Parts: sequence; structure tokens; C-alpha cells
Amino acid sequence: MSIEIFKIAKNTQLRKICIKFYWNDAKNGLD
Repeated sequence: MSIEIFKIAKNTQLRKICIKFYWNDAKNGLD
């Protein structure tokens, strides 16, 4: 799921947002 988002988020700003949500999910163990 996260990988697909990264593939779509080629824009640096979107990527930063995706990374933020990715780490939030990782902290919650929802990866």
C-alpha cells in the first residue's frame, strides 16, 4: 500500500506527506 503511494507521489511535497503518514502508520503498526 505504502509503496504504491510512493510510486504515485513523485512530487516532493506529496512525498513528504506520504512519508509522514507512512511513519505514523509504522508507529501504529498499521503498515
